[in-house]
Amino acid sequence: MTILFYLSQSKTDGYATVYHRISLDGKRAELNSTGVKIRIEHWDHATKSVSKQDPEAFWKNDKLSVIRNKLNSIFSDFYRKGQPVSAEKVKAIYEGNTANLTFMEVFALFQKDAAKRVEADRNEKLKRKRRLSPDTLRQYETHRKKVLAFLIAQKRPRIAVADFDDLIIDRFMAWMSDELKHEDSYTYKVAVTVRAITAFAKRNRFIQENPLNDVLLSQPTAKKPVSLSLQEFEDLRDRPFKNPFMQQVADVFVIYCRTGFHYLDLKLMASNAENAVRPGVDGKDWIYHNRAKTTITAKVPIFSEVKAVVEKYGGWDKLPIISDQQMNKWLKLIAAERNLYPKLSVKIGRSTITDWLLNVLHWSEDSVKVLLGLKGRDTLKHYGRSDERKVAQEMARYQLENQ
Repeated sequence: MTILFYLSQSKTDGYATVYHRISLDGKRAELNSTGVKIRIEHWDHATKSVSKQDPEAFWKNDKLSVIRNKLNSIFSDFYRKGQPVSAEKVKAIYEGNTANLTFMEVFALFQKDAAKRVEADRNEKLKRKRRLSPDTLRQYETHRKKVLAFLIAQKRPRIAVADFDDLIIDRFMAWMSDELKHEDSYTYKVAVTVRAITAFAKRNRFIQENPLNDVLLSQPTAKKPVSLSLQEFEDLRDRPFKNPFMQQVADVFVIYCRTGFHYLDLKLMASNAENAVRPGVDGKDWIYHNRAKTTITAKVPIFSEVKAVVEKYGGWDKLPIISDQQMNKWLKLIAAERNLYPKLSVKIGRSTITDWLLNVLHWSEDSVKVLLGLKGRDTLKHYGRSDERKVAQEMARYQLENQ
């Protein structure tokens, strides 16, 4: 961090006031007046201090030194604790305005820190147990818009972060459910982000106490994951669409349903197919891709449906991959035309392959976990679970063995 003292000419001719600002990582924060007023010719531009020509130079320079030491102390405190720091954070603490920071201002600082983490992870400068992906940044921005819309509706867009308490978050969650008709699982997810903002404010000393520290968010009971049945998938794969763009979306969705990739993973993998696609343990082509969010390697055999689509378009790099937002819009049109689940989305592709592997091909949960690039079985339950079809298969095997 650099500290700069500079002159700003005052209304009195021949005099100027010493102002100051700090710079960190290419970002500036103006700190305004130091309260030190001098004659312009008494300023030493080389040392950025008051020259000895000023009879009060010692006192004035001492005041500037105190200011410098205070700023350095604030910065050092962040550095010593290993906490993310910015010029704006130092300014907020230095000026004692942290209690007046609004919730949305802190949300913006939270997003900036998250963006830095994503960049650091991309450059592999930091090793983290949990990495952030650009997808997470997009989710944060969506969550920010939800919170802002709520605060505007409540006529409190500038509520202080210290005042965003349990009553406010309860109202917010009710608004998400009642007004926007969001499912409980999504409302919970956004509420977790909200709580992360106040924790971020406390961690960075913007507030003395976290107003949501004692708030317990109850995670909704997980619903059974939605997936396409084998018949629905085969119909989507085999029966052509009249609309050529809809056909492209259906083709790409077939790949989602037979790789289990999220949008970002498919996009990154397709652009690096020359390295990601290589012979597996059986000598056939597999996909080896480090998932963007966790860096765990997904090890995916290339199923015939995937191979057919890739060959149709002339290679992985030529697949008509569009953003997940646009993809989801088109998938809902496809769902309406084919009488599928009305909220069809890219995520359901991951559920579809999970259900197919567990209950049609009767793979073990451990094998499915390896293919999807998951850490443990608990996460697998979010995408699919064994059901009576698996039981029937095990029963048939039992009966065959005991004939």
